[in-house]
Amino acid sequence: MLNGIAIAVGIIVLVLALQANPPEYTDLTEDAGSGNQEVVIQADTRERRDIENELISLYDDARDLQDEIDSYELRQPASPYAENVTLHRGYIGGTDPDYEYLILTLAHDANVPIAISDWYLESVVSDERVGLPLGVRVLSRPLDRASENVVLEPGSTAYLITGESPLHSSFRENRCTGYLAEEDTFYPSLYRSCPSAKNDMVLYGNIALDNDRCYDYIESLYTCELPNDRDMSRARINHACERFVEDNLNYVGCVENHRSEPGFTKYGSWYIYLEKDETLWRSKREIIRLIDEHDRVVAILEY
Repeated sequence: MLNGIAIAVGIIVLVLALQANPPEYTDLTEDAGSGNQEVVIQADTRERRDIENELISLYDDARDLQDEIDSYELRQPASPYAENVTLHRGYIGGTDPDYEYLILTLAHDANVPIAISDWYLESVVSDERVGLPLGVRVLSRPLDRASENVVLEPGSTAYLITGESPLHSSFRENRCTGYLAEEDTFYPSLYRSCPSAKNDMVLYGNIALDNDRCYDYIESLYTCELPNDRDMSRARINHACERFVEDNLNYVGCVENHRSEPGFTKYGSWYIYLEKDETLWRSKREIIRLIDEHDRVVAILEY
């Protein structure tokens, strides 16, 4: 490719020289007043325009070739994960690090899961660099500390969020994390599709079928809603119903009841927090590289 640029540049130099000093043509014609006279005829306007257009075309080709070379060099040395991992732009451009994020995806046809906690992100433009932290695959309670490598499974997604975690850890979504969104703000928003409160009451509540007030109250709750004392008081539910609600219809109770079920985390995205108090990425003219544990380039994002 480098030879291609050298050739293109050589052609451009030649065309420039021809444009500056067009070839001369000698035509012997007879002048009525002085006899034979040498008349110099230069390239006409149309020929000049053709040369200029050719010059522009050659310049564009050389520039495209240089862009290809630059992009190739930015991706070297290439990681073996590069063909399956993609880095996308999420939200970039504000001043709040809690809202700034990138999106990392692992292809559905990837052969194996990939551990990424030893990887890091870097800006080619600003030299910013930040490592990807440990996480918790299943939070048993909201403030569990990160203690394990983040592992992406084929087809999964990770949000790489610049700011601080509301839970003080990076974590993966599961069937119960919708309850967490009732108490804290997450961006991007958590997926809210918790197990049915009514089904849980049948399985774990030991509530009599004629306890209409309890059934009516449970059926009035929307998915992932955290019950509150005021509404329970208005519903005039009995102690057994109240006990079921307090023990089961929250994040901790939900995890205890459902974490062993197949697919508990199957479709959950990772929320990976870089724990920075300022934004990292430029809003425009930025190049971000994702580097693996052996300093090889996994993915690149240019905008």
